[in-house]
Amino acid sequence: MVAGLGHELRQPLFAVKSIAQLVLQAPEAEREALLTSLLEQVGHMEQLIEAIGNYSRKPQGPSIVDVDGVLSQVRRWLAPRAGRLGLSLRVVGGAARAGSMDPVALTQILVNLGNNALDAARSRVEFEAENTGSEIRVRIHDDGPGLSVSSAQAFEPFVTTKPPGKGTGLGLPISRQLARDNGGDLVLIPSDVGASFELVVPLWVPKG
Repeated sequence: MVAGLGHELRQPLFAVKSIAQLVLQAPEAEREALLTSLLEQVGHMEQLIEAIGNYSRKPQGPSIVDVDGVLSQVRRWLAPRAGRLGLSLRVVGGAARAGSMDPVALTQILVNLGNNALDAARSRVEFEAENTGSEIRVRIHDDGPGLSVSSAQAFEPFVTTKPPGKGTGLGLPISRQLARDNGGDLVLIPSDVGASFELVVPLWVPKG
């Protein structure tokens, strides 16, 4: 992970150095565009560092969580962005019983998956929760072009299908690790259209 971070940071750092040298030599009229590019590279480095912090943060551990309630909250947070992009955002609850997962971790996973889906979708993003009797399954689906990498590669750190500077390649491995730290899992499931992920949340079992 450390070696990968060093590799990923080296590219924007080189770009920052190169752009800064150009700024020193450029005419006044060209400096604004160069500085904008420089800030974009700095922003990408900030994303990488924040993502690494999330990856290494010690999980709080599972507790009782209202999965349908978290889904409703995530929908409220993502709806404005979906509206700006002209996309339909559909959320179908169905957890029925409480899940066992750190609520902050669950929210982080769903927001990350939702934003990824919005990035890829052509017209719609769907969340759907189902209580199977032994666990809660939350499926996140978009109607975009789908992933150009294998299921195994999708969860490798720093692997991303987004354009350079638009993704860190850490969202999916972080989300899967958070799910597994809480006794659940996150998998990529086959889909004829777009990409579909399934988050498995254990059911809450009262002690005693």
